[in-house]
Amino acid sequence: MVKKVVVVDLDGTLLSTNTFHKWMIFLLKKTLKYNFIDGLKIIFFSFKRIFKRITHKQLKFEILKISEQSYYSDSIHTFVEELAIYINRKVLDHMETEDVISILATAAPEIYAETIAEKYHFTYCIATPKISQSEWYENIKEEKKKSLEKLLNKIGEREIDIVLSDHYDDIPIMNMANTVYLVNGSFETKQKLKETQINFIEL
Repeated sequence: MVKKVVVVDLDGTLLSTNTFHKWMIFLLKKTLKYNFIDGLKIIFFSFKRIFKRITHKQLKFEILKISEQSYYSDSIHTFVEELAIYINRKVLDHMETEDVISILATAAPEIYAETIAEKYHFTYCIATPKISQSEWYENIKEEKKKSLEKLLNKIGEREIDIVLSDHYDDIPIMNMANTVYLVNGSFETKQKLKETQINFIEL
């Protein structure tokens, strides 16, 4: 049986929330128990981002430096369970069949994205890697396309049947797909997809 390759975004698509913002709040609460200084760091870098003194990528890197300490990462399963209220069942319906190779492709950190992928029975997960990786990157836009192409080559697949996403950041991987489902897409996203001549089905 030939299996369909279905690629699913996380934030705003599989889950109707920004998981990284939720993680920062979850982590901040944990610092009250484990290390108050880490809490001050989270607040400090958050304000630097609010006032545009650092990029979102730099913020993510600094938060991951804190997150990857064992006494925080041990709470990942608890965090993922708390996210269950945001699940989009319509999206799950597209990948919960036997004839699908499902790939969770996200800019969210792999520290919790892989647990989300496991919970919802994805075949594979590509996400922003841990900072211990020698060439750290944020798995977004063209970087997400590169990591997806690398995975497809590894598993011997040549094309993507379906991409489900909510945002124009995923245009690079939408261009790789036979069918694009736009999940609660904004007016701006719809316009950008039309400008780049990407046909989509609203979900």
